[in-house]
Amino acid sequence: RSVMTVSASVFDIARPVYIDVGACDLTDTCVRILDGQVRHRGMELTGAGRFGAWALRGGSQWLRARRENSQQPGLNGLAPTNVPALTVKAQLEYAVAAVAGLNLHANALRESRRNVLPDNSVSVPGYTRLDAGMRHNMKIGATAWTWRAGVDNLTDTRAWKESPYQFNHVYLFPLAPRTWRVSVQAEL
Repeated sequence: RSVMTVSASVFDIARPVYIDVGACDLTDTCVRILDGQVRHRGMELTGAGRFGAWALRGGSQWLRARRENSQQPGLNGLAPTNVPALTVKAQLEYAVAAVAGLNLHANALRESRRNVLPDNSVSVPGYTRLDAGMRHNMKIGATAWTWRAGVDNLTDTRAWKESPYQFNHVYLFPLAPRTWRVSVQAEL
């Protein structure tokens, strides 16, 4: 039996932007003030479906984010920092018929480039991350067991996953390297 759901949304959101004015290198050397807004306009599509032993979920967001009404005229119309224009996510799961309770899954994430500096002069490239894993549910006596194993960032992609600009500083957060995980859960 196949079941599928799809949803779409369109949005136009304005949120205030605050900046720090002053040296900001010692206590009480800067002041936080309102400096216009960021307008996020975009569309998001999501879907999920089950087709026999297969399950597929995914979504995509297209975003046009721009600075407006800034006291720094050079920033008006530019994209804000740390905001990708495109994000795509997908998850595929397969229930292995030959082994009751065994599910295999894979996840994919794609994000486009992000601006690092408010003047858009520096950006970090987009990246794609792949994850894979398995889950096995079984019952032994009165105890329900869940065994999990997986690997995050399967291809060991090197990228910056976040690039916030705060307090007149750039902060770059790297994507975690390939990471293996194993767990066992028992419900008594």
